[in-house]
Amino acid sequence: FNETTLNHPGFNDVPVLTAEEQKKLHWKHYRKTFTMNFLQRGMYIVQLEHWLKHFPLHESLHVIHHERFLSDPSSVYQEVLKFMDLPSFEPDYYTQHNVAQYALKRPLSQHTRAYLAAFFRPYNRLLAKRLGPEWEGVWE
Repeated sequence: FNETTLNHPGFNDVPVLTAEEQKKLHWKHYRKTFTMNFLQRGMYIVQLEHWLKHFPLHESLHVIHHERFLSDPSSVYQEVLKFMDLPSFEPDYYTQHNVAQYALKRPLSQHTRAYLAAFFRPYNRLLAKRLGPEWEGVWE
């Protein structure tokens, strides 16, 4: 993999938005563009770069690690409040919403796991580099 150019089969299939489309970023466009292909949905750096053209990271955009939020919701919630310049507040409890149960007909094979890990590695490294040192190795 070439992390600089992302010279990987399938990367050129990622849609490139025109300037007009970039101005119209919204949920409907996201769903139409990315939800049809699970590999593209996992290329978070590609999606994030479009948003960063409109919202500077750490100024107008704050990214949280989902797994960390699930394991330590109080700390992550406090970070979000601080980012938004809101007073600290601690809810009595945290409830997960929209929790889905995914039942695989069979577990992923080692071959499939290895393929997915290799496929997403360059994208995840670029994402970690873009988000900052605390994100390095999160998906390794």
